[in-house]
Formats: sequence, C-alpha cells, structure tokens
Amino acid sequence: MVMSGLYQQIYNIVKKVPAGFVTTYGDVAAQTGNPRRSRIVGTAMAMCNDNTVPCHRVIRKDGSIEGTFGLGGSDYKRFLLENEDVSFLSDGRVDLSKHLWIY
Repeated sequence: MVMSGLYQQIYNIVKKVPAGFVTTYGDVAAQTGNPRRSRIVGTAMAMCNDNTVPCHRVIRKDGSIEGTFGLGGSDYKRFLLENEDVSFLSDGRVDLSKHLWIY
C-alpha cells in the first residue's frame, strides 16, 4: 500500500472516534491490520491539517497527550479534548476508563 493510501486509511479510522472519546496510536495501527504501525499513525497525525480528521483524539496508550498534530501541539490538543468533555486525571493523562473508544 502506498503511504498516502495508508494515511487515508488511518484518517478514515480516526474519523470514527466520536467526540468525548479518545483512541491510541496502537489501536489505530491495529485497525489498519498491522499493530506495529503506531509510529506511522503518529506521523500521519502530525502531518494532517484537515480539520475533519479529529487527530486530537489520538493519544498515547498511557493516556498522555504529549506530541503534536497537524493543527497544534499538546496544549491545543488538551483544549480541544476538554471542550468535548474529556476528563483528565490529576497527573494530566486522559481518564481512559471513561473515554477510551473501543472499535
């Protein structure tokens, strides 16, 4: 699969995550058929500047939101998630017990 085709597949998977929920790079990678593609998912999120793809909903498996996406950094990612009523633990990680999207 050509990289742009893979990126489009990744974006289509991420578009399925509803507001108020998050997914992980690894979970998105698994949905592509290869769970080892989590770094490629991260690169796809960093390169995406299409605001119809909710890249801010893709986070690390431990619930942390460090990193960038095409429309901003981790502070903006947190701002967007808070506006979707995503709750955070005292250490700044997303409360995955409440907000993890299961495909």
